[in-house]
Amino acid sequence: MHRKNYSGGTMDFVEAAISGATYPDPGTRPLFAAPEVSEITIAGSTNALCFSDLSMEFNSNVRGIECIGTLGFKEQVLGRFEAMLRGTAYFVSNDLLDYLVSQDVFAATVTIDDSTGNKYEFEFPRCRMTSGGAVAGGTNQDVVSNVTIQALYQPVTATTVRITRTQVA
Repeated sequence: MHRKNYSGGTMDFVEAAISGATYPDPGTRPLFAAPEVSEITIAGSTNALCFSDLSMEFNSNVRGIECIGTLGFKEQVLGRFEAMLRGTAYFVSNDLLDYLVSQDVFAATVTIDDSTGNKYEFEFPRCRMTSGGAVAGGTNQDVVSNVTIQALYQPVTATTVRITRTQVA
């Protein structure tokens, strides 16, 4: 498939799988339920933080160019891939705030598995804390930290996020 790009040239999109790669059957049972999140690792510390919610956001930033006289998009422009982790963690130490202040790079991993051993592992090899802070609502309320973590491109592995699926036969 050829599409014109913004500079007037053409881009090729590959519809086929990666040469030599094997893909197990995706199955029919969904695997994304809260009790199935078995491990959250931030900067090498596994489950040291207690998250009350966590979301992973992936955005390709593909934009459609609309022009008068065309029905739909005249062309699509490829954007920069972005991956974010957003969540609320119970405040147990200054570690997350220290990452926000220092802007140090760290790794993060989220593992989701079920009781039969089927598993997805989301590895974010380079991350940076982009927002956060302690929120103290008042008397008799827990202190939490609302955090946003941006995954950065890892040039060694040429990835921003690596998703590994393990399926029990």
